[in-house]
Amino acid sequence: QRKCIIKATSRAADMKFKYMRRLIIHLWKGASVERFYHHLSFRPLGTHSVVCWKAVLLVHKVLNEGPAGQSRAAHEPLLQYIRSLPPMELAQGPSALGPLAVKYAAYVAEKLAVLDVADSGLTPCLQVGHADVPVPEAQWERLGELADRLL
Repeated sequence: QRKCIIKATSRAADMKFKYMRRLIIHLWKGASVERFYHHLSFRPLGTHSVVCWKAVLLVHKVLNEGPAGQSRAAHEPLLQYIRSLPPMELAQGPSALGPLAVKYAAYVAEKLAVLDVADSGLTPCLQVGHADVPVPEAQWERLGELADRLL
């Protein structure tokens, strides 16, 4: 699992989907999501924008195609960490994917929040500053379609 994570998130070239597929199959066979995040936490997310982008892409893919019983709480710490990274530091890497990776992590974290709200039966809200603003369902669907095109 560790080897696939390293190969899936390294280099500036496109991510090879065979490594992503192997990770998802490994999770379906019973590997823990927590262990997946443990291995992912050793990658240089704060200093290399390409690795950060690929890590968020990998998290999104695991959320979409991984086992249904996975804990959403396991995903949140990594996404919060990526959201807390200063975009300017990430922008100094070999590409300008840093700020985009932070925004993508924010989107995936909001998607997790919406899934939690949907499970509880409440109205989805987007936190803007200190206020919760209700978001029409059509906008969330549109954001989901745009993100799925990236995959």
